[in-house]
Amino acid sequence: MTLDGVGPPRSGPSRRELLRWLAYGGAGVAAGFPLLACGSGASSPAADGARRHTIGPVADRVLVVIELDGGNDGLSTLVPFDVGRYRDLRPTLAIGSNDVIDLGGAYGLHRKLSGVHRRGVAVIEGLGARQPDLSHFEMSARWWSGRPDGGRTDTGFLGRVCDAVHGDELLSGVSLGGGPSPVMVSRKAPTAGLSDLGLGSLLDPNSDLELVARRSLDRLIRPGPAGNPLTLAVAAGLGGMVELAHLVNTLPEPSPGYPETEFATQLALVSRLIRSGAGIRIFHVPMAGAGFDTHEGHGDTHPRLLEMFDAALQSFLDEMESIGRGGDVLVATTSEFGRRVSENSGGLDHGTASCALLMGPVVPGRHGEPPSLRDLDDGNLIATAEFDRYQATLASWLGADPAEVFERDPGVFDDIIVD
Repeated sequence: MTLDGVGPPRSGPSRRELLRWLAYGGAGVAAGFPLLACGSGASSPAADGARRHTIGPVADRVLVVIELDGGNDGLSTLVPFDVGRYRDLRPTLAIGSNDVIDLGGAYGLHRKLSGVHRRGVAVIEGLGARQPDLSHFEMSARWWSGRPDGGRTDTGFLGRVCDAVHGDELLSGVSLGGGPSPVMVSRKAPTAGLSDLGLGSLLDPNSDLELVARRSLDRLIRPGPAGNPLTLAVAAGLGGMVELAHLVNTLPEPSPGYPETEFATQLALVSRLIRSGAGIRIFHVPMAGAGFDTHEGHGDTHPRLLEMFDAALQSFLDEMESIGRGGDVLVATTSEFGRRVSENSGGLDHGTASCALLMGPVVPGRHGEPPSLRDLDDGNLIATAEFDRYQATLASWLGADPAEVFERDPGVFDDIIVD
């Protein structure tokens, strides 16, 4: 059986993949970024056909964070289709009423998201930073660290949530695609990152992975002084690699019905890991095969990306429902920033505030305050909520204390997630 069109499954990570992972782990430890591994019953309301969910105990909850890399345009996702100022600023890229699902108040969800809309999607408006930056690198770093002000931390936002909720599970968090991510850097909880999702290199039935890793672990531990932090951290990474090999080798078969896209393959793997019962609490999924940095051709590219997103999420959410996990799995999107309000020769330059989507046990509809289209900052939207408030809401869903995760209390969005 093939794994969603990417070739025959293989039963263990290859030596090449092991070396990649160990290289990431070693570099991470040296830089203070342990990227490989380190140290009841309520029902949600139904609205507009949204499904009802039985909410499980906090310990069973899972968070899937989908990163829309490049800067997703909020005004093309939640569209102010009946606002004259929007049409004035985007004379060729403005989206009309025929291409939206009306959510009220002159705003509508892009029609390419009709699948997730039918299942119930919450849209959080106006997310950004009070003092934004137009650099991908800078704003991604802020999102990953959970610091809208630009302050740096030696851990990632999701890594700190893993620290807060970690129990006795093998892995608390996994980043799928692109290698380990700074967002998953933790202090104590075991986290991991897969370096690519071509998946041909992921599984190798002829690999002696465990033997290689255990011998490396022996060589690593024996020469070093007892208690050496660097030695112990690297050893933990190797040990985690061995355990991850066990997990990958015993995953259930992929479910049929997922689209043949890289992103759908990512979500199919998330499903398999959830169904494995490994107890992973957080999945970070940079959306593969997608780039939201639409300086050119926005009118064609953005709807195609939303369609790809919607198709894969429909399959994933349907599967979560079918296995009785619809009320346990929360899906949330992030993106480093939005796009500039006015268009530029068929494209949109870097912007500031955007919106985020939440799916699963949520109250469907619009939440938060939309940014003004008239009160702009040098042509860009002014955020109405800093993004750490949104992140704190996600942390709360998993049972973490936001004040502990952020070392301050950014507040949360009330009455969005059914708890």
